[in-house]
Amino acid sequence: MKKSFSNICALCAAAFFLCSGNAFAMGELFDASKGNSEYKKGKFENAAADYRKALEKKPGWDAASFNLGNSLFRMEKYDDAAAEYEKVSNDASSKLGSDALYNIGNSFFRKGDYMNAAEFYKKSLRINCKDKDAKHNLELALKKLKEQQEKDKQEKQDQQNKNQDKGQDKNQDKNQDKNQDKG
Repeated sequence: MKKSFSNICALCAAAFFLCSGNAFAMGELFDASKGNSEYKKGKFENAAADYRKALEKKPGWDAASFNLGNSLFRMEKYDDAAAEYEKVSNDASSKLGSDALYNIGNSFFRKGDYMNAAEFYKKSLRINCKDKDAKHNLELALKKLKEQQEKDKQEKQDQQNKNQDKGQDKNQDKNQDKNQDKG
């Protein structure tokens, strides 16, 4: 009986410590938990608002910044999402940091910036070289970059050919005008 009484006292002391010293922390956890629930329901704007509330109460909280980035990404606000992931990527030795770098790559990819996407996938792979998704996305980004460069090169060549054809047409017109003047 004495042993259980001391356990109860220890639990009461722990509960008092948690409630009095970390009441502020409980609010940010509630907001983040609410954000997670909204995210799962597909209510990304509500989730983002909840993660922002959590970050107001605890600035620099990596998990809340990461989740806010995920919500913004789902809302197709890729620049804002990348900014949130950037805050987390500073801890580049952690899984969360690696995931943040990967998601920055995804943000660039969605915007059609395949060069920057590839760079961030490479950064992610430097931390977690076994990440199959990052490897796959790197390959895809490099393929898309090559296609984009080939398309740009072809468009430039087409424009040069078009300009050259215009020049030839003008010369033909001048020659025809000269021939008509002579006749």
